[in-house]
Order: sequence, then structure tokens, then C-alpha cells
Amino acid sequence: MTNKPIRFVPKILQSFGWQDLFSEVLGGDSLSTKKPDPAPLLHVCKALNVTPEQAVMIGDSRNDILAGQNANMDTFGLSYGYNYGQDIRELNPTEAFDDFAALVEYIFKNYKIDS
Repeated sequence: MTNKPIRFVPKILQSFGWQDLFSEVLGGDSLSTKKPDPAPLLHVCKALNVTPEQAVMIGDSRNDILAGQNANMDTFGLSYGYNYGQDIRELNPTEAFDDFAALVEYIFKNYKIDS
């Protein structure tokens, strides 16, 4: 989920080799509202048949953390990315991480992962 227009999303995913990893993909213009509104997150939860309490929002920006908080999800902030100079920790995410490996380790240690 990104606030970028959906027309850019497939090429971005493909550039990382991630095009087959997501069953739901939304751009900023996929719905009538975008992050920090919780609607995109709630839309994905509904499509995946999970509750917000079963989901987490991982992000690197103010809009990501606020969207997750607005959807009543745990939020995980990454200290690098599109923070526009603001420390992600100032937004009070559930947890914050300086590297992705630490985030992944935390999730596997603290959350039940269904495959």
C-alpha cells in the first residue's frame, strides 16, 4: 500500500522482484481516501479476511503510522525512508526499528504467523 498512484505500483514491485508476493495492492488513488485515513488498511483487512487486531502496519512515514493507529492496528516504524526528517519514534508507533532484519526478528518472536 502506497500513496503513489496505482499506475506506478506494478513497476515498483517488479523492480524489486516482489510482483508475486502480494495478494492485495493499493495505490493512493485506488480508493476515495488514502493514508493516514484508515480506509485503505481496513479495505485490505476485509479482502484478506482478517481483523485490524490481527494485522500490523509497517511503515517509514507519518502517514503510515497514523493510518495504522487510526485503524487500531499495531504499528511498526522504520527509522529510515520517507520520514522527511522527522524521527518516526515521535509518532509513538508500537515499536520502532533501525533496520529491517530487527523488525522481522521481532515479528517472528512476538506474533503468531499463519502460512
